[in-house]
Amino acid sequence: MHWSALTLWRPDYQRAFGKRANFRAGLHCGPVVIGELGIVKMEIALLGDTMNAAARIQQACRDTGHRVLASAALIERIAALPPGIVKHSLGPMRLRGKETELKLYALEGATESQPVSITISEPAAPKLAPTPTVGRVG
Repeated sequence: MHWSALTLWRPDYQRAFGKRANFRAGLHCGPVVIGELGIVKMEIALLGDTMNAAARIQQACRDTGHRVLASAALIERIAALPPGIVKHSLGPMRLRGKETELKLYALEGATESQPVSITISEPAAPKLAPTPTVGRVG
């Protein structure tokens, strides 16, 4: 959903639910496992430590009072922040369920009418050793 859609629909949400549309976002990067789950109703699922860390970062928004938090892993891969967006280091933070602290940044400054676009540099392709093929016949 785009910022302008939230602005456009805000009066309707206020009328229908008695609250303004709002959000919190946790941004992170890393490898994920993507697959389909379910027999009757298939759903795309994104799994792994990266997804878990993003969820924990999003939860940290509530604790810190910021709407958008990003990990240092992501910030280091961004070519440049969009115009008008600034980052503020929150330092290393302990997130629930994580053994090590993650360094987090608060991203601030975007207005609701300003579209946000971020370019992320691609990491070098990992060099994988050949692995044997394992199969199962049932």
